[in-house]
Amino acid sequence: MRGDNRRVGRLSRGLTGARAGCPWATRRRGRVVAAAVAGLVVVGFVVAGEAAAGPAAPPITQPSPAAPYVPPARPAWTPPAPVARAVSLKVSAASVTVGGKVTFSGSLSRSPAGSAVWVQRLSGRTWVTVAKTKTTNAAGAFKVVWADKVAGHVAFRAHAPGTASLAAAASAKKYVDGYRTAKAVLTSKSLTLAAGTNTMTVKGKAAPFKAGAKVSLQRLNGSKWVTIGTTTMSKSGTFARATSNVANGTSAKFRFVVAQVKYVRQAVTATMTVAVNGRATATSVGSFYQCAIVLGGSVRCVGDNRMGSLGNGTTADSYTPVTVTGVTNATAISAGSWHACALLSDETVKCWGSNMYGDLGNGTTIDSSKPVAVIGITDATAVTVGWSHACALVSGGVVKCWGANYLGQLGDGTETDSSTPVTVSGIAGATAITAGDDSTCALLADGAVSCWGSIGGTWWTAPVAVAGITGATAISAGSEFACAVLSGGSVMCWGLGGNGELGNGATDDSDTPVTVTGVTGATVITSGSSHTCVVLAGGAVKCWGGNDEGELGNGTTVGASKPVSVTGITTAISVATGDFTTCALVRGGIIKCWGEFVGSPAPVTVAGF
Repeated sequence: MRGDNRRVGRLSRGLTGARAGCPWATRRRGRVVAAAVAGLVVVGFVVAGEAAAGPAAPPITQPSPAAPYVPPARPAWTPPAPVARAVSLKVSAASVTVGGKVTFSGSLSRSPAGSAVWVQRLSGRTWVTVAKTKTTNAAGAFKVVWADKVAGHVAFRAHAPGTASLAAAASAKKYVDGYRTAKAVLTSKSLTLAAGTNTMTVKGKAAPFKAGAKVSLQRLNGSKWVTIGTTTMSKSGTFARATSNVANGTSAKFRFVVAQVKYVRQAVTATMTVAVNGRATATSVGSFYQCAIVLGGSVRCVGDNRMGSLGNGTTADSYTPVTVTGVTNATAISAGSWHACALLSDETVKCWGSNMYGDLGNGTTIDSSKPVAVIGITDATAVTVGWSHACALVSGGVVKCWGANYLGQLGDGTETDSSTPVTVSGIAGATAITAGDDSTCALLADGAVSCWGSIGGTWWTAPVAVAGITGATAISAGSEFACAVLSGGSVMCWGLGGNGELGNGATDDSDTPVTVTGVTGATVITSGSSHTCVVLAGGAVKCWGGNDEGELGNGTTVGASKPVSVTGITTAISVATGDFTTCALVRGGIIKCWGEFVGSPAPVTVAGF
């Protein structure tokens, strides 16, 4: 046994060496099988070609050396995604100026100052950036102005692009009216008068039209505008056009039209009213209104109508002339304080307006805004109206009057008012008559003058001859004074003179006529409340007396006790005075006025007659 134990020990050591990698088993060309049974190690050799005694043992696998430890890779740090701000963009204003500049303004909510805002225009289906700006404060306000060729309705939008601080973009659309509003004004107009025809010249300007834009001068023909001439716009936006052969009595309304172009909303017009040659044939002025006879015999009035003084059936004021109802054949016109009368071609008289004292002569004291016939007047040749009375010159040179008579202005020897005509005592052969505020005078066939009522603070209820007047050719009575044109064209006046009414260079009253300084060649005379005017042989007009409202027509409001020339009147045919207004009918049927009614101390043309 001891020997077997030694053998077994060697075998164990051999096996131990085999574990350590000793190659001894390979020299025997076999495999070593070891088993431990009951604490014993039995070693058997299996030689190639020999039968094995029992099942083959599993191969022994040498483990690989352990690999070094490598820790897992750490992923790179990624910041968390920002939270998109909820922003809103608002366009508060968008407009286009006439010059083609577009203004855009609005606000971008929850955005810091300096946030970008783009303005884009829709071109087809694409938004094209045309301007950029930034918000200017913490409220996100922005405003941008840029030049753009805008025509028609154009869609713009304000757009805030996404950024780190504004992760969400925002847009707000706005339609802009890109049509430019054009303006046109008439800078001047004039008529060159001729026998039977006129030449009209019109000048104006319009913007934003360019050079070459078409301009038409048109005249209203019935209800249609008819082009009577054309021209083109100059580089500076102005134009001028003259047209001749504007016949007498044609419509007085003209206009020019600048044709529409692509960048302008519509054609523009400027309308003017011009008194064309031959419209007015006579005129008369009341306290705050004026009337005129126009071609064909109709009467037109303009101004204050509170008492029906305009005769159109209403009491509404009108500052464009209106036609007096039912008068188509007037041959003479006279306007008083608040009522007027017209002499008709059939020698009757019609009156309208105030009727407090029977001023209308129709047997009542009821005002009438339409003309009423004066009772019993069928053969009149002239008519004149004072403050609240009226008179007619009838066949045989007789004078009949009606209305107020509190100062004897009716001349019938009483102070009793009359709503129907009464015959003036002792007058026959009269050729002309005139009514002042509260007086009446008659020019007699022999050139003498007789007056009744109140002149110079003295009144008569029946006619008295005016001492010192011979050879008179025309007469006119004002308020407490009267004047007469004498043969040769000199003028004499009498009565109150505190405002220079007598025209002799003084301001004294005079019960007897005094010669007006510096007047020769007078043909027509008229007197107002405190002033008098005459037409001279050549068509010029001179006036004197009170001038508080510019009624003397010399461009001032300074009174004159000697005659002064009316500015710019050289072709006057007749002249008429109201309380503080004067009007002249000039050659060509045009009426020019100055004083209170027109608000000018120099003559201005009254349109619409």
